[in-house]
Amino acid sequence: MKFVFHVDEVCRWQVALSSIKNTVRYLKEHQLPIVIDVVTNSEAVQVLVPDVAETKGFLETFNTLFTDGVHVLACQNALDASGLAKENLLAQVEVVPASMIHLAVRQSEGYAYIQIGRA
Repeated sequence: MKFVFHVDEVCRWQVALSSIKNTVRYLKEHQLPIVIDVVTNSEAVQVLVPDVAETKGFLETFNTLFTDGVHVLACQNALDASGLAKENLLAQVEVVPASMIHLAVRQSEGYAYIQIGRA
């Protein structure tokens, strides 16, 4: 099973991280490979700045997810719009040129698309 989580708002990170941790726990319990991308765009990229992640209480969770092999990706377009550079982000965060393209590619590769907090 392969998953791509999509987070685009700061207020959705708490739910996103809980869902991702639950998914990782399930995969581990069933001895399945952990194949998870967390794609961030829009304002959500701001939480990937170490000081912001720590202030919001997410830094330890991010570090655990990185250790578990979860890939956290930031959209370059969103970084540009936010005035952030790759160097401003948590060291393990990867940058993709365009989040929507990455999401479409992952879906074409059979990843289950999970958009956090949307109906």
